Amino acid sequence: MTKITNVLPEQCTPGFEYLFVSKQSYRAYNSKLGVLKNVFISHWGLMIKNGLMPLRTAENLIGCYDNTFYFSHYKKALEQFLVCKYGKSLPSLTFNDDAIYFTIHTPWFGYFSWFTSNLPRLIQIHEQFPQAILLLPEEILQMKFVNQSLALFPNLKIIEVKKSHHLFIRNYAFAQVKPWTSQFLLSELEQVRKICFDFLDKHYNSTFQSNLLYISRRKAKRRTITNETEVEEYLANKGFISVCYEDLSVFDQMALTRQARVLVSLHGAGLTNTIFMTSGNSVLELTPIPDKNYQFRFPFWRICDLLNINYSVQFCKTVDKGEEDIYTRDVTVDMTEFRINIERILQ
Repeated sequence: MTKITNVLPEQCTPGFEYLFVSKQSYRAYNSKLGVLKNVFISHWGLMIKNGLMPLRTAENLIGCYDNTFYFSHYKKALEQFLVCKYGKSLPSLTFNDDAIYFTIHTPWFGYFSWFTSNLPRLIQIHEQFPQAILLLPEEILQMKFVNQSLALFPNLKIIEVKKSHHLFIRNYAFAQVKPWTSQFLLSELEQVRKICFDFLDKHYNSTFQSNLLYISRRKAKRRTITNETEVEEYLANKGFISVCYEDLSVFDQMALTRQARVLVSLHGAGLTNTIFMTSGNSVLELTPIPDKNYQFRFPFWRICDLLNINYSVQFCKTVDKGEEDIYTRDVTVDMTEFRINIERILQ
């Protein structure tokens, strides 16, 4: 266990600094690695071992605001185990040979979790057990960013698991999952950076010309900027290029972010790529004003601080159309504050 204390943002919308003060220190837990015998893995990636579900089988099982969170997931995984073992209504696969198998997916899966949780665990297991076989659900393997980034592991053997199939595994390589989504260890981030940078240096030639980058969410289904045209026009006059990361390969995203001196983006998965920025460069995150303090999400601040990237944040008013989750709402950027922030960062 490591206690981490983050430096407060370089610049923050006045009146919202307290949100960071309350989250400034946290404990980050290392991942223990070993081979377990005779486990059940649900199609969500939850483990049942000796009738119990280990706490470190997925993120966020220890809820900060809902003490029943673990038990609801345990109940579901245990039901699936019992039906697969004694019934016939749920499909399952059995791996009962001498080979070592492993999984890395959890119920909370996406671009962010892939690079901050799943990929670090994949690196650890593959280094310790190079012959271990990855069992990956077909719906995850078909995700473009997953399929492309698996090129980082040319010697990794993968078995595609059909959708909704549960697993019985005799020899299971298990790297503990971090307890909470927004917990980060510098050593894990550096592992991801190293393997990705080594691949880029060997196989990739970047053709991008600008080091001032704006990541647009105009193609996203939710959480867009209502006055984005005004934002982009102002940034273009400052020399920024505007990019939709959905249009780029995962290695294009890495390369473009790696060379960015300044990165500006609305809160979203694209900011996960701050992992690939150079220390000393700058990020401005645009984020919704939370209705309640516990709604505030802060992972990119913590990532930037660990990697010595200058982090600033501007809170933006949301357009409330009845969505309960503020992170599904569109936002409007205050252009006066935005111009001040950009001018300061570019100095």
